[in-house]
Amino acid sequence: MTTSGESLIRIVETPTLAIGARVEGPESGWPVLLLHGFPYDAYSYDAVTALLLPRGARVVTPYLRGFGPTRVRDPRAVRSGQQAAIGTDVVELIRESGLDAPVLAGFDWGGRAPPVSPRRCGRSWSAGSSRSGATRSRTSPGAPRTAAAFDNPDFVDVVVHSYRHRYGLVPGDARYDEAERLLADKPVIDVPTIVLDPTEDPVTVPRGTDERRTSFSDLVGHTHVSAGHDTPRDAPEAVAAAVLDVHARIRRTS
Repeated sequence: MTTSGESLIRIVETPTLAIGARVEGPESGWPVLLLHGFPYDAYSYDAVTALLLPRGARVVTPYLRGFGPTRVRDPRAVRSGQQAAIGTDVVELIRESGLDAPVLAGFDWGGRAPPVSPRRCGRSWSAGSSRSGATRSRTSPGAPRTAAAFDNPDFVDVVVHSYRHRYGLVPGDARYDEAERLLADKPVIDVPTIVLDPTEDPVTVPRGTDERRTSFSDLVGHTHVSAGHDTPRDAPEAVAAAVLDVHARIRRTS
């Protein structure tokens, strides 16, 4: 893990990517991995991070492939945005950065990553708008700070591939075929999970707890929150509380 020009940014070299990640909190802190969605970036979690740091967390907030300083290393590689690619990125990030079974929180693209391999990703998952493909929030994603994250040579190719692949219009990257076969079976997440359903996202409908249980066999909490699609920015207290809750449960059962 190397440092870039900005003090909070670390570059983590994985087999596929050079991942830019904001890293805050003591090295001895309990690890948290926060995964943003589209069209947002790591700054979605500013307020969440501020609430977690006083509680002893070591917070890592990566820029997903195509965003900010993150780059695909091989110039010949497909700029894939498929779910299996993003999930594999997370697994590789955790391994290469030495995170010990972090608590994960994610929404939109970030919420679609852990199903690739939840137990390799972490011991628990607290998710907002889980597995949703929606992109609207009551908070504008067009702020200059976030827009700068789209100035990435991989951004357009990754985003276009993501949505074309999702609708079956283009093939995926062959290196992720096995992961895609597993995802096609809609695997149940079997690690402790809290789901936050935003009530003000105009293109998704909050689900009931029984319906959520079909996707999460260890659903320890399900709450409807007053938020748009960018849940951590709109409801940081709820997201931080979910992360702290699953961390506390881990400590009690360890």
